[in-house]
Amino acid sequence: MLARAQRLTEKRDFQSLFSRGMALSSPLYTMRWRKNFGSLSRFGFVVANTVSKKATQRNTIRRRFRECVRKHMGALPFSADIAIIVKQKALGAPFKEIEEEIVRSFAVIKRRAATAPPRPARHRPV
Repeated sequence: MLARAQRLTEKRDFQSLFSRGMALSSPLYTMRWRKNFGSLSRFGFVVANTVSKKATQRNTIRRRFRECVRKHMGALPFSADIAIIVKQKALGAPFKEIEEEIVRSFAVIKRRAATAPPRPARHRPV
């Protein structure tokens, strides 16, 4: 289980990721991410009703993804907000495959963050 401080819980946090975050796609999920300039990375998991109509199956897949992230979140060299939108194919995927995809995605994020130029801060006119 991730600590509450390591979870995305607010609607505005998810909206911010979906509107301004960078995307990364996998056969099992789509990941939206951006640096958060905080001390901890925060994660959110989205498993829609289209993945499965049964809440027990949606919760099971969410727990599997949460455990994979918990085990490998140390691979990120910086803190980030990350939302994982699970696809239907993940429902039948073995745990090892999910874990490999998460590790691969974290490596891609690390590589992209190192090569991406910093984004200018957005200032609101007064």
